[in-house]
Amino acid sequence: MHWDGTDFWIVGALILLGLSIFFIANRFVKKRSNKGLLLVFIVILVFLVWVELGVGIFGTPLGGY
Repeated sequence: MHWDGTDFWIVGALILLGLSIFFIANRFVKKRSNKGLLLVFIVILVFLVWVELGVGIFGTPLGGY
């Protein structure tokens, strides 16, 4: 694999965006169990976007090959 600086910036932005969404949504969720589900959902979502950008599992134009 050939990673350049752009790839690291994109992954960093993706992680930062996922954490930001979690912290903002965490303020509105009261139950502890729902907070755990929210975290799991966001981690899975970030992972799927990361995989799509890396190898293109969904076949979008953004997917890498």
